[in-house]
Amino acid sequence: MKKIVFNILITIILVSVWVSCIPHTHDSVVTCDITYDKEYVIRWDVYPSAQGYVNVYISTSPDSFDLEGTPVAVVPASDGVVEVPSPNTLNRYYFYLNFNDCFGRVVGARAPYIQSAYSFRDLGGYSCLGNKKSKWGMIYRAGVLDTLSQRDKQRVKNLNVKTIIEYRDKEECMYSPSELGVENIIYMQPSDFDVDSLISKVHHGEFKRGDARVSMQDFYLSLLTEESKDSFIKLFDILADKENYPIIMTSRYGKGFNDMASLFILSALGVSIDEIYEDYTWANQYFCKTRIIEKVSHLPQDVREAIASIVHNNRKDLLAIVNTIQHKYGSIDKYMIEELKLTKDKREKIQKNLLVVE
Repeated sequence: MKKIVFNILITIILVSVWVSCIPHTHDSVVTCDITYDKEYVIRWDVYPSAQGYVNVYISTSPDSFDLEGTPVAVVPASDGVVEVPSPNTLNRYYFYLNFNDCFGRVVGARAPYIQSAYSFRDLGGYSCLGNKKSKWGMIYRAGVLDTLSQRDKQRVKNLNVKTIIEYRDKEECMYSPSELGVENIIYMQPSDFDVDSLISKVHHGEFKRGDARVSMQDFYLSLLTEESKDSFIKLFDILADKENYPIIMTSRYGKGFNDMASLFILSALGVSIDEIYEDYTWANQYFCKTRIIEKVSHLPQDVREAIASIVHNNRKDLLAIVNTIQHKYGSIDKYMIEELKLTKDKREKIQKNLLVVE
């Protein structure tokens, strides 16, 4: 009898341990930021609460970690945060968090430490359908690359980018792709976000601060023209070819076509509309209204306010274009299928290139 009771107890303990280590029983949110001191700050929130310790591994590739080696940090899971100094500030690093040998998560900083290009960020790490995430280090979006410092040029070069999609005319670009280690640069020539013409309109009294939102929403609607649609069709063709990655998409101020391209890419991957809005407004954490107004301090106050309002990413602007598409086509998916020629085969290729099981 004692032996039977003992066996039952052992079975219960083993089952409890086994169940506690099933990855899908844990909902987790893991984030990573890099500070001005070039230190990575990794935070996590796990439910049910993870027990034991978190082993943190580091790599310059999100696909390859030496899990047999020594972790860069070991901390109690209950801490919820760990700080890791960057081994080399010219490199981009990713982290694998092993939660008590039960489950693991890969995370990277949304923004590599590249400050001389506006809003340079990674489209990886977003949750998608089927317990998948968008891959880190595959697609970056940014403002113009003309302003890159020498150290930031090296940082971009170390990302091993294969393709730059430039939403400007070639004559406007003042940087050399070879300095960034990139041979394949593709120029798209649709109308892009032209802040200079908007400044001119504001300065000549053609609209005031209150008109800024309407102006931006009208601009996004203009990106549904036939010429613009051809650019997005071409974009999906580029994304379907695995040989083109990693990719940087760049446009003036990181706005305009970059915003629309990100909307369509993330939608094609099955990212929720709320996370798409989050990506759109992400750059606002680096938005400094005072600094922008100082650059146009010679202009009237209402003009300065209008310019700052235009540069700021307001969720309502993207919401307006999403509502327009949904009203006319029923969904963004149907729009991409009917107007952007996103076939099932092409979408599957893009998802294969850009999605990873968590």
